[in-house]
Amino acid sequence: MKKNKIIAIFSACIMSLSCFVACGEKSKKKPEPPEQEEIAAFDENGNRYVDLVTVDDISGDITYNGINGFIDGYDNYPAFSDVHSDVPFSFDETRKAEDVIGIVHAGGQYNFTAQSYLTEGANVIRKDIGSKVIKLFLGSDVADQYSFNAEWGNYESLTELIKTSEVKRVLSMDFSTVVMVVYEFERLVWNSGTLVSERELERVSGEFYELTRELLRAYNASGKTFVLQNWEGDNELTPALKAAKEADKETIIANYLAYNNARQAGIVRAREELKEAGSIVNVDVLGALEVNYISYNGGGQAKLVDCVVPYSTADVFSFSDWSTANSKLSEDLDYYLSKINENREAGEKKTMSDIALGEFGRAEYYSGSADEKNQFVYSMETAKIAINKGVRYVCYWSLTCNERVGGESARPENRDMKGYWLLKPDGTITETFWYLKGLFENKNFLSVRPKAVMRMPAPQEEPIPFVEADMLFFDNFDDMGLDGPDISRNRKMEGYSEGMNYDHVREADRPLLSRYLEKYGLTDDVGYHVVQKKPNNPNEEYIQYKIVRPSEDAEAKFVMQGFIYDPVPKSMIKVMATKNGTDYEKLSSVYVMDKTGEYGYLYITTRIPVGYTSVRVVFTNTKAANSWDPLICRVAFLK
Repeated sequence: MKKNKIIAIFSACIMSLSCFVACGEKSKKKPEPPEQEEIAAFDENGNRYVDLVTVDDISGDITYNGINGFIDGYDNYPAFSDVHSDVPFSFDETRKAEDVIGIVHAGGQYNFTAQSYLTEGANVIRKDIGSKVIKLFLGSDVADQYSFNAEWGNYESLTELIKTSEVKRVLSMDFSTVVMVVYEFERLVWNSGTLVSERELERVSGEFYELTRELLRAYNASGKTFVLQNWEGDNELTPALKAAKEADKETIIANYLAYNNARQAGIVRAREELKEAGSIVNVDVLGALEVNYISYNGGGQAKLVDCVVPYSTADVFSFSDWSTANSKLSEDLDYYLSKINENREAGEKKTMSDIALGEFGRAEYYSGSADEKNQFVYSMETAKIAINKGVRYVCYWSLTCNERVGGESARPENRDMKGYWLLKPDGTITETFWYLKGLFENKNFLSVRPKAVMRMPAPQEEPIPFVEADMLFFDNFDDMGLDGPDISRNRKMEGYSEGMNYDHVREADRPLLSRYLEKYGLTDDVGYHVVQKKPNNPNEEYIQYKIVRPSEDAEAKFVMQGFIYDPVPKSMIKVMATKNGTDYEKLSSVYVMDKTGEYGYLYITTRIPVGYTSVRVVFTNTKAANSWDPLICRVAFLK
């Protein structure tokens, strides 16, 4: 690694020397060189800042320096002792720690560099921490999972997505195992009382067949193993069973099993075809089924471990371990293995090496206040139990935290997050990070913890405040409330949650809309416009308003607060505006924040340049078998 240097930012000033001296000749005076702006080398606690990347001012090329560059170039830093002798993990001779302990990188709410967020996280995991196992979430919501510094397109399939340069850059890094949470882009509807058709199962199998073929061919002879899995199956099955009639539950379980086995069938078919042809060596693609309940049952319904796992054809069985205390983990893994082998013949029995912890960890704010030590101790104890049982791999959740609990600023503070992290929003590096890095490098970074802190990226645009004194226009639906005791029982939400089958405003809402239009002297280009939502339907639904300004030549400021029936990734929300009433353009300077819970809370603000006459907040749905409508609580235009 090249030595990390303090980067000076130069103000870019382009000066045109067009003035003439009194005699009529052009001035020969050269422009003054730009002044340097010093950037602090240390934070207020004496930690030294780390710039993970440097950007060439002329070419724009990004060079990754990393934390190793900081450590290698810190001349006054004391030598690290050998790794402590009481490492609690035992590995067989064929595997190293970095091939077993992995890290999840997905959905983080903050970043640190000018690199794309997907690449930034992969670099930290592989080059700085040193793990060779990474877990990613790659699918139709990729733009929301990896939103910073990337321009994602519209893709038709998983295979098309993994061919993009952005994804290929990460998959080509020297990871030994890449775990991917993936779903077919047009999601199969399995959660009904009707048996899924063979045609639909073949469609699912075909998409996983094509994905597997592409991975095997593209990374042939790389030594990589790709694991394609679902996400927390009990969190998929339990809600479906809760909502179903008793008579339909067995069918839903059968559908879910058939769906996951169809995924596996596509993987196996591609794998066998290419390996039998002799064209594929030293690369593998495995299918995995993930559960998140074993001894614990938070849903009060049938659990995957009992009703699906014994009949699953998966290669690997994952456990997302958030429901089991460490005192129960060993016992739960034994039970899991027994259910995996319940219906297998003697020669087909799985072993503990066919099980993985797909997720594990603990929030730093688990007990209500920051407790980094407890996070570290609990997480490493979990890893110790699983690894010493002989599981294939364990994936720590996560590199940066994905769950926001407060704060209105674009970049969250530590206290605004739940605290699932190795890197915190303020740039500090956790004890778990340094421990894992030391484990992989055979050094004890905890003995003399490096005084390093990530430098913050350039500030993002902050949201426009919702200040009632500044309002030009305001609407608050009579039957909506931001702080109701049970928002799901709200009259409007209850009505819309039954599903939308209209390309216009509901008849039942026409009196409300008419009153609304009359109140503000507006025409019917203001209000809800809804289309039926189907999987991956390109149609969109939106709420549209005529723009209100303090004067014709003034910038408009638009603010919206509300709920939507289902939480929606921010990438599926955009703000459009028109100048001529027909051609809508995507606006820049749009701030969207979601506080995703059981229902999705949105805060959207934007500045609207002069010339635009109408604005739409557009919602794009890619979820299967789920129609919904944006439920706006408050909308305002501000001075």
